[in-house]
Amino acid sequence: YFIGYARTPAVTEQMLRNMFLGDRPGVHDRILDFSTAVTGCLFHVPTADFLDDPPPPPAATAVAEGSLGIGSLKGA
Repeated sequence: YFIGYARTPAVTEQMLRNMFLGDRPGVHDRILDFSTAVTGCLFHVPTADFLDDPPPPPAATAVAEGSLGIGSLKGA
């Protein structure tokens, strides 16, 4: 298992690039010679300040009519 914590996902993404691709050709994390990563995901955890005072929700958008406006498949 691997868990990484960082202020920005760029830190973890760079670390994973270094592990899998190496920082130069032929240099990679040796653990990958014996194991295979099969899943992965990123999570965003907002700060306590953000949760205490979240921004207002976005304005409601107009309801779409459901048509692409390209005509009928039934013919003229």
